[in-house]
Amino acid sequence: MPITVKRLSNKSANNPNSDNPAQATLPAPAFNRQSGNVPYAATVQFSALDVPAGAVVEYSADGGTNWATGQAVTVLSETTILARTRLNNQVSATASAQYAPYFRRVFILGNSITGISPVPEIGWTGNWGMAASSADKDYVHLLTAQLKNRYADIQVKPIAGSSFERTWWTYDMSSSLDEHLPFDGNGPDLVIVRIGENMDDTQVEPQNLERYYRQLLDYLIKYSKGPVKVVCTTTFYAGQEKANAVIRKVAAEKGYPVADIQSLAGDATLRATQYSNAGLAQHPNDAGMQKIADLIWQVVK
Repeated sequence: MPITVKRLSNKSANNPNSDNPAQATLPAPAFNRQSGNVPYAATVQFSALDVPAGAVVEYSADGGTNWATGQAVTVLSETTILARTRLNNQVSATASAQYAPYFRRVFILGNSITGISPVPEIGWTGNWGMAASSADKDYVHLLTAQLKNRYADIQVKPIAGSSFERTWWTYDMSSSLDEHLPFDGNGPDLVIVRIGENMDDTQVEPQNLERYYRQLLDYLIKYSKGPVKVVCTTTFYAGQEKANAVIRKVAAEKGYPVADIQSLAGDATLRATQYSNAGLAQHPNDAGMQKIADLIWQVVK
């Protein structure tokens, strides 16, 4: 009698597109949160059911180049998480999910580039980031629009930090900041320290900017009851190498990212040269504001 031979597939419910028997015998992990926006510092967990004895769950946050054993990660920036089950040399199908953190309470310590009321004597009539052509063109509003794409009910508080810039060694943090830092019983979960342009570089060492800048960063998170992301920035103006060096050093010590706005200092096309007043003209124009917003967003997201 003729004999019919039929090859049976190794595909499984966990990975129906795979013919790899090693993958077919191990269940892939599942995530407890779907891909999407999650609160800053949210914990994402992943686990697999009915795993054989000795199997482990491992994950990768760099596209599969490196793997670590574990079943949870904390979302601190845009990330894609890969997860799989391993038993010796056998691995399951790879599960993946994409996450982006959102913020609820944002505090921005800035100067005239952040916002300033009219100064008619120099030709400034706006009430937003100086030299932007309209409120929606300054970096605060551009950045806020990006943040609202992830969380529509976000609160953003920009305030002036020019007093710290000019005389940081006598700056009273309590009287200057305490009324602004709280958000309905909590502190910010995102702090952007967008200052520096008014600093006198010759005073950086004599007046110990490093000490006071470190104290400022600590003070800005005093009301926050949960994790906080702190973003520092260098300056839009040139000639402040010592101040920028201090900003980078202290931020690095604390593990805070720095938006390197100083990289824009040499580009005259980003300045508001349409104004005759020299002080106003050195501020960022609309293109400069967009660049500042983009650089900050890259380290925020």
